[in-house]
Amino acid sequence: TTCGVGACAGNTGTETCTAGDWGNNTCNPTAGATAESCDNVDNDCDGSVDENLSRPTTCGVGACAGNTGTETCTAGDWGNDTCDPFEGAVDEICFDDIDNDCSGAIDEGCVAANEDCIDFEPLKIYIEQYYDQWMLSDGRMQALIFDVYDEALQTRETIQFYPMNSQCFIGPRTNPAMEYWLVNGRSPRGTFVSDLYSEDCLPHDPDALYVTRQGDGWLLTDGTEAIKSFPTFELAQQGLETIQYYGFTYHCYVGRPNPPMSYWRR
Repeated sequence: TTCGVGACAGNTGTETCTAGDWGNNTCNPTAGATAESCDNVDNDCDGSVDENLSRPTTCGVGACAGNTGTETCTAGDWGNDTCDPFEGAVDEICFDDIDNDCSGAIDEGCVAANEDCIDFEPLKIYIEQYYDQWMLSDGRMQALIFDVYDEALQTRETIQFYPMNSQCFIGPRTNPAMEYWLVNGRSPRGTFVSDLYSEDCLPHDPDALYVTRQGDGWLLTDGTEAIKSFPTFELAQQGLETIQYYGFTYHCYVGRPNPPMSYWRR
C-alpha cells in the first residue's frame, strides 16, 4: 500500500486479508513528517502547504532603526512584511547627528540662511611675516594677523586639528561682529588636543541665550555671563540664530584678552 501527502507522499506499507476484507494497513501517512518550513512543500504532511508560518522582521535606518514587524510565508516565499521603515520619522533636525527623517542621510538640506563663508584648504595654510607681524592664510581665506608668532602657530594647529575648512562672518569681513569656523558645513566638535597648546574655551547653553540691550549696543547673554557683544540688534539676532542653528556650546579663544582668533564648537 501507499499513503501520505506532501513530503510523506509515497509512504508504503502492507495490509492483510482477513475474512475477505483487507485491513491492518501498516502504511504510516506521517512517517517522515517534519516541522513546516517556508519552501512550498507540505513538510508536516497535513495536506496544507506553508501554513501558519510567520517570522519577526526589523527595518529602518537612523531614528527608525530597529522598527519591528512580521512577515508571512506564501508558496515558499516570505512577504507581506508589516515593518514600517518610516515609523517614528520626523522632519530633519539640523546638526544633532541623527537621521531624523529616516532617509539614510544625516542633516541633509541643512544650510544656514544668509551665510557669508569662505571655503579653504586647511592643509595649505601658511604663516609668513607681514611687516612686524605674522599673517596666516591659504591664499583664499580672509587672512588673520598676529602680533605673536606662537599664536599664529596655535591657530594653524587648531584649524588643522578639527579640520576647519570654512571661515564665516556675521557683519563685514574686514571687521566682523562675529566670526565662526565650520567643518564641512558643520560645527567643529571635541576638545582641541595638542602637545604644545591648551584650549581656552567658555561653555554656554545655546538654548538659554537671548539678546538684550547693552549701552549703545546689544549683548548676547544667558542671563549670567556675557557671551558676545554686537553693534546692532540685527547682527546680535543673527549671531544668536547661528549659535543655536549649529548647536555651538563653547566659545574658544587663541590669546586673550584680545584674541586674534576665536572659534565656536560643540
